[in-house]
Amino acid sequence: SARGVDWRPIPPEVRGRPQLDVTLEAQPTAERVVAGSKLTVTARVKNTGDATARRLWGVTRSEHDVFDGLELVFGNVPPGQSRVWSTTVEVPHSTATRRDPIRLELRHDDSQALPAPTLAVAVSALPRPRFALGWTVDDRKGGNGDGLVQRGEEVELVLDLQNTGDGPSAKAVATLNHSENDEVRAVCL
Repeated sequence: SARGVDWRPIPPEVRGRPQLDVTLEAQPTAERVVAGSKLTVTARVKNTGDATARRLWGVTRSEHDVFDGLELVFGNVPPGQSRVWSTTVEVPHSTATRRDPIRLELRHDDSQALPAPTLAVAVSALPRPRFALGWTVDDRKGGNGDGLVQRGEEVELVLDLQNTGDGPSAKAVATLNHSENDEVRAVCL
């Protein structure tokens, strides 16, 4: 089958039951993941019971959207056998510093309770930009040159934007907004 997973339906065994030892780990390490980097989450299951765990799969649960809903598929795991599944995610550059548990919820065709291992992941934020903004009105070409906006003048709005933060900015965007319904006709930067 695809990716080497045995997903064939098999009848339940009359005697015995699966018993699973499950570990959840991360590479390079869950102790400090830098925003913008990749993290591989790996689950290892071993059936130490005396019956096959039928169609075993899992999904991660976490408060952090990046780590929530990752699917890990193991298929049929006979007694004494092990299976491993890994999935890689990229932590967005914009992620703030935070620590979140990742819990693996396992499911299979039998109804018994399954272990739910947890892994704590600590994300370190990248240095952030911080902007200082200054502006002036230039009415020398289309007005009287006094630096004030007056009726009938055409002016240039000159912006001075400086990154005073510790991190670079991937893209800086400034928006000049004017609401047609505003009688004061304020301009907000």
